[in-house]
Amino acid sequence: MPENQVRFIASSKPIPLRRRWQRIATALGMAIAAAICLSTLSTLPAQGRAGAQAGPAQTASPSLTVTISVDSVFAYSAPDWNAGRVGRLMKWQTARAIGRNPNGEWLQIDYGNSLVWLHRTTVSFPGDLNGNNSPLMALPVTEKAGRLSPSRTRMTTTGTPVISARARQLYRQAIAAGRDATLFTVAGDCNSEPPVYLGRFAAGGFDLSAHGFGALQATARKFARSFTWSSVAVEGGHNSASVLDPLFADSRRCEASESPLACELRRSNASIVFIGLGTGDTFIWQDFEANYRRIIDTALAANVLPVLVTKADDLEATQGGAPSGTINAIIRRLGAEYQLPVMDFALAARRLPDQGLAEEGKEVAGQGLVYAAASRFHLNGYGMDARILLTLTTLSAIAR
Repeated sequence: MPENQVRFIASSKPIPLRRRWQRIATALGMAIAAAICLSTLSTLPAQGRAGAQAGPAQTASPSLTVTISVDSVFAYSAPDWNAGRVGRLMKWQTARAIGRNPNGEWLQIDYGNSLVWLHRTTVSFPGDLNGNNSPLMALPVTEKAGRLSPSRTRMTTTGTPVISARARQLYRQAIAAGRDATLFTVAGDCNSEPPVYLGRFAAGGFDLSAHGFGALQATARKFARSFTWSSVAVEGGHNSASVLDPLFADSRRCEASESPLACELRRSNASIVFIGLGTGDTFIWQDFEANYRRIIDTALAANVLPVLVTKADDLEATQGGAPSGTINAIIRRLGAEYQLPVMDFALAARRLPDQGLAEEGKEVAGQGLVYAAASRFHLNGYGMDARILLTLTTLSAIAR
């Protein structure tokens, strides 16, 4: 057992009853979120190693729609398990395959604004991909995910915050205090994990120039190290309570008394922190404002500029019993109160296909495959790209 856990259990100071229940509720929420936000396997599933799960041979159709057949799967920038992860698709989602690698083991998928690769063992599909009648053209293995998809949507900078004089002052103070002017970090939930956020950009899943935003390349170069940085305040996906609780900190990288947030601000020495929380607060939304204030105050006390980020889903209303838009309203109100930047991803998502959210489906006995729009919260390809673009336009506005 890690040393910090021994001290926690052996402590002679009793934990208040309310605090115990808060931790139980937080741990339960984290367990539920972890079960839903599966980060998928980085290797082939055991049943997939034996061969493709294709079923009986069928006549190939002029176009090929595939269905994700595992709990969740990463999309890759190239047809290789070691290539960069540039997205995540959930079980029962469908996608349009437009090509394959020469041996047919990998499929190129039209995914949001870009083309990505999925291994054939993670999807179900009709027919033989490699037969003479295959509808899929064999593509060179050099094809990358940054290539624009045929069904791309026009990207805009809607949701980029206006940077107040106070925010600029806080950024300058962070640099004066010795913090890294070229590094930002993230405190967030499962939608902030690298394959669906910063890692997608680092691995080439979103091309700025191809979408008409080449002017942001200078900002991307300035903060390049941030896109491959591993934040302990994102690891596993947090909510507003767990990111403040030392119980949920990585004992290998954090000190015994540090919360994931405090640990990340110390070890990264970043000058800016994007706070992408709220999705995991579905059932503890009553505590969100108090927790969020503590998060902001912790960042400010550490001489770090917080950037507040709204979310695309409304789970606290559809599942948690809160008034619609509760969490985003709190984020916007606290941004105005503290005079901090609010990156309004929720506003941007309204303009995207499916509001930037992936289909969430399940099989129900007697009903077959059922999609529930109210339970959606994972980002689709369009949502991922919009958040990357807003992050860069926000950084550009702060650092100019």
